[in-house]
Amino acid sequence: MPGLQGAWALAKNKSATAPHRLIKTVAFDPQGITTSQNEIFISAYDHNNKANSVIYVLNKWTGQYIKTLSLQFQDHAGGVAYDPDRQMLWVTGHDGKDSMLYGITQAQIDQYDIRSRLPISYQQVFQITTETNNSTMMYANNALWVGYFTKRGLGNIQELPFGKDASGNLTLGQSAGEQDESIVAATKVYASVGQLQGLTANQRHVLMTSSFGNVDGKLVRYDREAGDKFTKGVSVTMPPYLEAVSYDGDTNRFYMIFESATPVYRVKTKAVVDRILYVDNDVFKTGLRRLRHCCNQSLWT
Repeated sequence: MPGLQGAWALAKNKSATAPHRLIKTVAFDPQGITTSQNEIFISAYDHNNKANSVIYVLNKWTGQYIKTLSLQFQDHAGGVAYDPDRQMLWVTGHDGKDSMLYGITQAQIDQYDIRSRLPISYQQVFQITTETNNSTMMYANNALWVGYFTKRGLGNIQELPFGKDASGNLTLGQSAGEQDESIVAATKVYASVGQLQGLTANQRHVLMTSSFGNVDGKLVRYDREAGDKFTKGVSVTMPPYLEAVSYDGDTNRFYMIFESATPVYRVKTKAVVDRILYVDNDVFKTGLRRLRHCCNQSLWT
């Protein structure tokens, strides 16, 4: 993974239009991963809180580093999800008060150059009223599914479908603002595993990662049934500091990243993982353990 030995970024700055200082920081922590047809996107934040969060762009087929995207405002970027239907990269965030979702078009990604010393611009911005924080996200069935991390108890996953208003503008979820369609609420909420770090799905399964601290993490798989119920949960053990997981339909693989190679954590564990790993469904045929309970019903609709 890029950035673990240091990376160039834009110095922390709340301005979206004024030039930033270009600095090198050695404390970037990878958080989210997603793929498009030809690229891998990895989000990371600066543990030293000196730089804006970034997204690394890699060639999916060769692993070659392409560029770094600097995000606006974000101290701690988390989940990322690629929407192939709109050719848009979505990023979870927080504006200091509310949970936010930011959309960046592929055209904007292609033309961006961090040497401009400006953060990348957002083409879509939504505020989520039903989620106090958001840390992971996936795109599936024309909707964004957003989840958050909790140290204790079960978390939740919120579904926000895409649509269009009378003027043809993009909408998300259900409107929660009297006259502002960028303020939205989820249409469905589901229970999730505790200590949720990552979330992804294919046509048959939903996968979640559960991890916190220097103890073994879990890759959890549920069957997807009618009504988007999650049933028959099973899990396999993974190394500590497991973060995101993302399904790639082109390769039929589940890509995963860990934060154990980040400087602040690599001194705490012997299980340092500094690569992007992938597994296929065969991983669930060995070391399989059935969960004592699973999320088989939506909490509300």
